[in-house]
Amino acid sequence: MTKKTDYKAREEWLSHAAHALRQGFVTHGGVAVPADVKVSCGFPGGGSATRRIGECWPRSRSVAKVNEVFISPIIVKSYEVLDVLGHELLHAADDCQSGHGKAFTRNSKAVGYTGGKHSRAKDSTSEFLNLLVNQMGPYPHGEEVPAPKKRKTSHD
Repeated sequence: MTKKTDYKAREEWLSHAAHALRQGFVTHGGVAVPADVKVSCGFPGGGSATRRIGECWPRSRSVAKVNEVFISPIIVKSYEVLDVLGHELLHAADDCQSGHGKAFTRNSKAVGYTGGKHSRAKDSTSEFLNLLVNQMGPYPHGEEVPAPKKRKTSHD
């Protein structure tokens, strides 16, 4: 497991967290996540900037041919970042092939997540995430606040 360190950059923290989660997923659920997954903080592609909080891109969409995971900059709590990161790493386990379908749900449940589209850590996995937060320290990131959507009026 990762040693508590003063991380200078959020991507360094995310990278160490992804490594620890990958190890935990194999050890506790037999789910292998590729070691070359790249993790970054950034607004996910489509949808609402406040509702879409993570995204995993398949290898085919990356010039480097790796899965690219993005964690929304609106998330600042370490536990929540780890929870979302774990969810996105589960997509990388099958290169985003199943979406939130059967394979994703099976892998989610195997590693202690609830399964499905809004899959979140539960029980012993939640304990593992809390332990990881304590070992890694706080996520080194300040919250980004997206601009509110402008409402169209009849005068626009």
